[in-house]
Amino acid sequence: MRVGLMIFVLTASVAFGQMTTDSLRSKYGNPLSRETFTVRPGLQVIADYAASGRVCRLQFPASDNVVGEAAPGELTTKMVDEALEEVVPAGVRGKEVNGRTAYLGAFSMLSTEYDHVIIIRPQNFNTPRRGEIVVLFKGELCLDVVVR
Repeated sequence: MRVGLMIFVLTASVAFGQMTTDSLRSKYGNPLSRETFTVRPGLQVIADYAASGRVCRLQFPASDNVVGEAAPGELTTKMVDEALEEVVPAGVRGKEVNGRTAYLGAFSMLSTEYDHVIIIRPQNFNTPRRGEIVVLFKGELCLDVVVR
């Protein structure tokens, strides 16, 4: 009898601890429309989509393995810039409208505005680590942005 009770308690506790799509959606709402693509070995881009289905934001995640000069198999800043140019070419960006740099100690944020996109490049001068590059598409509201 005790063995049966222990099995029931263990089974029930596991069942109650399970997460489901319905439980997550009821608690947090619908999931974001997001995909991850590998544009180079070791370099991904995350695409977020607006309700229209068009891309609203691209993110090149921060990386510890992007350096100025690289050994075989490592990514360089030049390689990341080439991938950014491939994913968001000049024709998609449009004409450069404005460029700004904000500094906070050793950290800086370079923001370049074009006709159709804004590219944000954070940098930390204390580390060779490349920060996350974000491309925002003008006129497209991402699904994770709450408008009140």
